[in-house]
Amino acid sequence: MTGTINRQVFKGEKVYLGPAKKEDNEIIWKWYQDQEYYQMAYGGSPYAITLESIEKEEAKFNDDNTVSEFRIRENGTDRLVGLTWLSGIDRSFGTSHLSVNIGNPEDRGKGYGSEAIRLICSYAFKELRLHRVALVVYQYNDRAFELYKRLGFKEEGRAREAIYRNGRYFDCIQMGMLEGELKA
Repeated sequence: MTGTINRQVFKGEKVYLGPAKKEDNEIIWKWYQDQEYYQMAYGGSPYAITLESIEKEEAKFNDDNTVSEFRIRENGTDRLVGLTWLSGIDRSFGTSHLSVNIGNPEDRGKGYGSEAIRLICSYAFKELRLHRVALVVYQYNDRAFELYKRLGFKEEGRAREAIYRNGRYFDCIQMGMLEGELKA
């Protein structure tokens, strides 16, 4: 755990990507209690998650050299607005998987997510020297799907009716971006 380190690792106009702080865990725990957040981020229904389980997951990320995790913080206030990470980093193939979550509904639609994606993809391509970043988006998350397309991700496939939500099945859409395809 990085404790109370407060440095801006990658900075944009609205947000910066920085390290985790211990006090983040309670905020993240509250996000997990929100059904909409959980369904957009993980596809299922919220389950009983504890602060302890969040801390264990954080420790696991810190010990995993195939994961690079950042907190998304608002410039000027340092307020936590989301999480983003690359997982499954494979330097021999030059690939990874991207996840990004904006926590509070009032922070969505403000450009925080798009800026965080640009920052972490720039990190993936320029710093880690990866060639490809992939992600999965659920069919019902139209806003995210359109955002990913605007940023340069291409639809690469679908797992048809792979997720069940609110009485019906939805596709899981696989998307990918190659170095050089990130749009400003």
